[in-house]
Amino acid sequence: SANSIYGAIGDDSDTNRYMAFRAGNVGIGTIDPGRKLDVKGAVQFSVNTSTHETFVFTTQSANDAKQIMKNASSVDTIVLNTGGYSWLNGGNVGIGDTNPDTKLHVSGNVKVGSAASSTWSTNNHDLGGLDVFVGSGSHALQLWDDNYQTRPRFEVQRDGHVWAGQNMQFYEDNTTSTAPFNITGSSNANNFFVPNTYGSGNVNETYRHCYNINAAHHWVLFRGGGGNTVFNTYAFISGEHYQDISVWSVTMYYSDLKIKIIQNTGNDKSIWVAGNTFNNNVYNLNWRIMPVEPCTIEHTPSSSQSTGYMIHHASGGEQFTGTAAFTSGTGPTTY
Repeated sequence: SANSIYGAIGDDSDTNRYMAFRAGNVGIGTIDPGRKLDVKGAVQFSVNTSTHETFVFTTQSANDAKQIMKNASSVDTIVLNTGGYSWLNGGNVGIGDTNPDTKLHVSGNVKVGSAASSTWSTNNHDLGGLDVFVGSGSHALQLWDDNYQTRPRFEVQRDGHVWAGQNMQFYEDNTTSTAPFNITGSSNANNFFVPNTYGSGNVNETYRHCYNINAAHHWVLFRGGGGNTVFNTYAFISGEHYQDISVWSVTMYYSDLKIKIIQNTGNDKSIWVAGNTFNNNVYNLNWRIMPVEPCTIEHTPSSSQSTGYMIHHASGGEQFTGTAAFTSGTGPTTY
């Protein structure tokens, strides 16, 4: 009949038949082949040398497919595993390229990330060369350096914030480019760009600690107020010698703010402010710091400098305050 075994190789026991032929199918290790070639058990292909396993088809565990490709030294070089680890450990891999020159060479767009398979990302696969779709966690992209393992050198967070070291710098090496920030005739070691940084809190006649900064010079814009009180002061704060401090400011005429700079004997500064508010009311105050050199900034810090201080009174128009020897201590606590 159509289901009869037309031929078999083995002994008279069905379980020991090594090869069976049924209905045009060939079975190895089975007497009931369901495909043109049906093999029950691991398969080894020795293509050139009879003792060398070139290809192995087996399972990782029951019914989990596993394919192994070995190099000339019989080392597992390519392993494809449905129930365990898979890896490629030989040569370069090209996707869309027939001559890859790196470990992974992709010619075409790449879509990665925890949300790369989501339905909303389907229509966005042609946006750029590398598209990252994030669906979980707080980080979208991180760049790590083996020489600095504390945190990434560069990071893009899911909320859009970008972090790059302690300061972001763009060095100019190409004087023929027309790209933004292209500078000619300048030492590229001195060309840098530090984005401004924003802090917020409140103000009244009690000095509040706004920020710490370890730069010799920086700009800051104070804005805030409420009710019958408005603050708007733009200041340049400087101090880099043993006891030098100077402040230049431009203030709107209805604004009355005092800036207290507490400094050590170097560049480290703590910036405090107090305002002449109506009935000593507490109002919102924002400050935007614009450094002119690489530095470390800490907003609303818990610690402060304490060696010496100077107070600058910004009360409408242009003012300048400077000293070659600051006053010892931390100064007054109120306006």
